[in-house]
Amino acid sequence: MAHYRFEIPSTIESLRQRALLPYDMGLLLGRLHNYITKLVSYHIDEPVDFHNTPRKLAIPTEEFTSAVDALIRQLRLTDGCSEKFPNKVPADRKGQRVRRKYHERYTYMVEAAFKHTVRKELEDVFSGWNTEETKLFNKGVDRGVTGAAWMVYPERNVVMEAGEGGWGIWLQGKCEELGFIEAMADRQVLDDLKDVDI
Repeated sequence: MAHYRFEIPSTIESLRQRALLPYDMGLLLGRLHNYITKLVSYHIDEPVDFHNTPRKLAIPTEEFTSAVDALIRQLRLTDGCSEKFPNKVPADRKGQRVRRKYHERYTYMVEAAFKHTVRKELEDVFSGWNTEETKLFNKGVDRGVTGAAWMVYPERNVVMEAGEGGWGIWLQGKCEELGFIEAMADRQVLDDLKDVDI
């Protein structure tokens, strides 16, 4: 798949500053990733030049939100979808079907561009981590994307291994395998992790 421009240098720098806190970095990346589907949904409910309101996180999200908006705008103009999509009329099933199709497509395209940028820009950070740091990062991503918290996480980095695939899906598969081993050894499988507000 061709990768669209998705430049977020300030966001990447803010994430780099958390390199010594891999769980926090993973949690923030997971939350940014989840934020994409909402931004796409809000955007297609408005005309093409709409600008989303940035969400409050522990790092500034203005640049990230603007990059998402710019890419959605580009995709919508390419598809000739400059007007807002029908969403409010429950009886309009065809309109809802069209909206859902474009929402899924745009979400996938923006997520793929985001993942590509993260892989490219943070690969040096990921490769510098030891196994425990990578596991903590994976735990943070999982918590941010799915809300789950397993006791044991894979030693390979989800961002590098999952590619454009779903981070949550990749982690779930790996963690279920590891969880089975933990359960067979009569050890705790799920963590009682309390929410960390980042």
